[in-house]
Amino acid sequence: MHDGMGEKYQVKGPWNDQNVVNMGQKECTCRKWGLTRIPCKYAIATLNEMADSAENVGELSTYVHKVYWIDKWKEMYSFKVEPIKGRVMWPNRDYPTTLVPPPHNKVIGRPKKKRRITTEEMIEIQQCMSQENSQIQNES
Repeated sequence: MHDGMGEKYQVKGPWNDQNVVNMGQKECTCRKWGLTRIPCKYAIATLNEMADSAENVGELSTYVHKVYWIDKWKEMYSFKVEPIKGRVMWPNRDYPTTLVPPPHNKVIGRPKKKRRITTEEMIEIQQCMSQENSQIQNES
């Protein structure tokens, strides 16, 4: 089922799962198409339905992100990777190769168990105490 404008399609799966495929934005509610940039199974089912309905689907590679196109892969791997010497032939350095943790300063005494009162709580306590004092003075 689609919305009439040819962009949104409702796709039902075999386990009564439903997803909405937006062909204009190249998105699906399963989110797989948006995350991987490769059409999910719902988008592929929509493309098949569009082709069966004599709608112009166009070139199928346009639904996959350009990063997966062969031209991009050739461009990315066009540089030459030079081999490196073995670890035995690496130059020695003056700094240590192992990371040493910072010195630990142990605090003397028992840790405090009572939590510290925030300034907002201190203001509340002072307001309550002043209200109680005013009530005691009014009673006497």
